[in-house]
Amino acid sequence: MMKKNNLILTSLLLSAVCLNGMDIYSQVSAQILKVAKVGENVKKDGILVKLDDRQIEVKIEELEAILNLKKTILDDKNKILKEDRELFISTVASQRDIDLSTLEASKAQFEYESTKASLEFFKLEKEKYTIKAPFDCIVKDVAHKANITNIYQPKVILEITPTNSK
Repeated sequence: MMKKNNLILTSLLLSAVCLNGMDIYSQVSAQILKVAKVGENVKKDGILVKLDDRQIEVKIEELEAILNLKKTILDDKNKILKEDRELFISTVASQRDIDLSTLEASKAQFEYESTKASLEFFKLEKEKYTIKAPFDCIVKDVAHKANITNIYQPKVILEITPTNSK
């Protein structure tokens, strides 16, 4: 019964979108580089709005460089751990040496994985700087650039309505 209600609600919402259009907002604050023009037909996944993503691009490049460094450090710590294990077998190194090497390798692994996760996060965030059409549509209205700065509160950038063509 719950799935049927959700389907009916979804159908009603889509009908409302078809009749009234859909407002497009930005999820991030950035300078607008490109906006589709009023009356323009935009295919599904076509670009409606392109925002300046240079700052996030620099952050991604920085994290990629840090990730490469963390990978080098991780490889070095794992090499030291392997050497300490070999030295332990030949009774040159102590268990404490192995424990310290294991701890250092684990720390390096954590730092590498943490940086990798941050990099993936910023790559996902970068997608917010390009607003794509959710369906084939026509741009119904575009706000004036001076009125759509969204530093503290998102504002409508443009309004779209679905096209009837499939």
